[in-house]
Amino acid sequence: MADPAVISIVIPAYNEAEAIADVVHVLRGAAGWREIIVVDDGSSDATAQRAEEAGASVVRLPTTWGTAPRSRTASAAPAGSSS
Repeated sequence: MADPAVISIVIPAYNEAEAIADVVHVLRGAAGWREIIVVDDGSSDATAQRAEEAGASVVRLPTTWGTAPRSRTASAAPAGSSS
């Protein structure tokens, strides 16, 4: 099994303010991941804010791009970055 310390978790999210903090907290408790990145796909709620408050790095997309572009954007984001 791979060492969690070298694995980045990418979570695509759209209007998930009510759930995203719980998801991030569960993942943080599961292992010592390198990082947890939430890609906020143009949400109109507090998804990005709640993800940051839970300790995730957040990449914000200005409009809804869909799941595949969200994932590609997150994989291009350098470790520890937030935009």
